[in-house]
Amino acid sequence: MLLALTLPLWTEGTVPDCRPGQELSFVEVSLPERRTADALMIVAPGGSYEKLCAWEGAAAKWFADKGLATAVLHYRVPRPEGLPKHQSAWEDAQRAVRLVRSHAAEWKVNPENIGFIGFSAGGNLAIRTAVSSQTSAYVRIDALDDLPCHVNWAVVCYPAYVLSDCKDYDGTNRQKGNPLDLALDPTFAFDAKTPPMFLLHGDVDDYSPMGSVLIYRELHKRKIPAQLFVYSKAVHGLGHDVNIGKWELRIVDWMESMGF
Repeated sequence: MLLALTLPLWTEGTVPDCRPGQELSFVEVSLPERRTADALMIVAPGGSYEKLCAWEGAAAKWFADKGLATAVLHYRVPRPEGLPKHQSAWEDAQRAVRLVRSHAAEWKVNPENIGFIGFSAGGNLAIRTAVSSQTSAYVRIDALDDLPCHVNWAVVCYPAYVLSDCKDYDGTNRQKGNPLDLALDPTFAFDAKTPPMFLLHGDVDDYSPMGSVLIYRELHKRKIPAQLFVYSKAVHGLGHDVNIGKWELRIVDWMESMGF
C-alpha cells in the first residue's frame, strides 16, 4: 500500500524570479507502508531545463516499490528568460528539500537521510543541489526557508552542462574539441555540506562522461565518499540502452553499503 501526496512548493505571489509561461512547481510524494529505509529520495527528471522527461520521473516508482519514500520534483520549466538556465529549477530544488525536511517526522523520514537523484539536466540539478547548499538560490520567503536545504547523499545520472570551456565558458558541455581539456562549471561550490555521491554515465554520451569523472575527482580530493560507473558504448539516457542491465540495482547496492 502506498500513500501518495501532491504538495505545491510555493503559493501564488511568492514564487522567486517568476517568469511567464512557467507553471507552479510541486512534488509528488510516495510513502510506502512497508519501508526498507528511513530515507527519502527526491527525483529530478531531465529535459534540457525546457521540459520534464516522464520516464525519468517514473524511476521513482521503482524505488518506491522497493520500500523507499520518494518525491518527484516537478520543477519550473522552460528555462527562465534572462537568468541562468538552471536558476528556476535550483530554487525549486532547495525549496523541495526544505519542504521534505519539514514533514520528516510526519512521514517517518530521517531528516538527515534525504537524498537527491537526477537525470541529464536533472543530474546537473542534483550536483548543484548537493554541492552548493550553503549558497542561497533565492531570498527567504517564509519560515520554511529557515530550514537547511542540504541533502545527505546524491545520485547523479548522465549529467548535462557540467563541463565548461576553460577559455570562454558558454554553459555547454557537448563534446567538441577534446573534452579532456575542459574544466568543471565554476558555479559548483563544493561547500562544507557536500555529501557522498554515486555517479552513472555512458562512455559515448554526447554530454561527456568526463563531467562525471571530474565531479568524482573533486569529491575524492575532499575525501568525500563517491562511486562512479562509466558504461562502455552507452549513449545519453542509460535507461534506453538494453545493454546496460539493472543500473538501479547498482544504486541500491551503494545505498546499502553506505548505510542510507
